[in-house]
Amino acid sequence: MTEPAKNHIFIVGVPRSGTTLMRDLISRHPQVAMPQDEFQLIPFLIKRFGHKAALDDTDVDRYLAILKRSAFYHHRKDETPLDDWRPAGSTLPEIISETLQHFAPTKKRSSDVSFVGDKTPNNLLHLKKILACFPGAKFIHVVRDPRDVVLSSRKAWKKSLVRAAFQWQRGVYAANNFSHEHPDAILTVRYEDLLANSRAELSAVCKFLDLPFDESILELTGSREKMGDAAGYPGLKTDNTGKFEAALSEREQQRLTALLYKEMGQFGYECEKPNTPIEFSQSRLAILAVYDLVGSTRRHVKEKGLITGLRYRLAQILLR
Repeated sequence: MTEPAKNHIFIVGVPRSGTTLMRDLISRHPQVAMPQDEFQLIPFLIKRFGHKAALDDTDVDRYLAILKRSAFYHHRKDETPLDDWRPAGSTLPEIISETLQHFAPTKKRSSDVSFVGDKTPNNLLHLKKILACFPGAKFIHVVRDPRDVVLSSRKAWKKSLVRAAFQWQRGVYAANNFSHEHPDAILTVRYEDLLANSRAELSAVCKFLDLPFDESILELTGSREKMGDAAGYPGLKTDNTGKFEAALSEREQQRLTALLYKEMGQFGYECEKPNTPIEFSQSRLAILAVYDLVGSTRRHVKEKGLITGLRYRLAQILLR
C-alpha cells in the first residue's frame, strides 16, 4: 500500500515552455515521485468531488471510471494497468496523491518520498484551486521567451501565432496574481537560465522545496519530450533558445513585441519597444480557437486513428 505523501509539487507553465524538461530533471531526485505523463485531471476532479470531506465507495468507483477514460490513462495503461488497484485514502487529496505515486516510475511507488507531484502545464490557470485542495503545495512555474513558445507551438501543433501569444500572456498574468497572494508557494524559473546554468537553477529549486541538492538531477540521460527540437534528445539541449530569430519573419516578431512588450520586459526578454502597443482581439481569438481545435483534432486522428483519436481529444476537452 502506498502511503500518501505529505508534500506536493506541481510544475506549471504555458505549453512548450520547458515544463517537461523541468519534470524530467527534478523527478530524478530520490525524494520526488512524479508520473512521466501529464495527469491533467486535478481541476476537473476538484470540481467534481472537492466539496466532499470524504469519498465513499461509490465516489471512488466514479473516480476510477474518470481515470480510465482520461488521456493520461491512455498513455499509461499498457505500462501501469489499473487492474484491481484501488486507492486506500478517503479524501480527494489523499486519493490523487496515491494515484500520482502509483503511476510514478516503479522504484518510486513504494519508497518513502518527500514529494509527490505532477507536471500539467494548464494547471497554471488553476493555482488557487489546487492550493486550496493541497495546502502547503509548491508550484514551479517555468517561463520561456514567448517568441520561442509560439514558434514551438506552431511546429508541434500548427497553432496560430496570435492565440499562442495570448495564452502565454494569460499564463504570465495567472502566475503573477498567484505570486502576489502566495509568494512562498511559487518559484519562477526561466527556461533559458535552466539550460545555461542548470546547477544553479536546480539548486534554487531544491532550496525552494527544502530538499537537499542531489547530483542525480543533473544527469539527464533521456527525455520524455515528444515534440520540437528537443524531442528525444539525450541530455540538456543547451542551444534550444533564440530559434525565433531565424524562423519568424520580422513582421511576426514585431507583432509579438507589440502584443507582449510589457510582459517580456518583466522576464528580461530583450526586444525593441513598439511604436504602438496593440491589444488582443477577443473576436479573432474565438475564431482562432476553433481553428486550433480542428487542427489538434486532426492531428490526434492521424496519429491514433479515427475513433481512438476522437475519444482521446474528447476526453482532453471534457475532463478539464
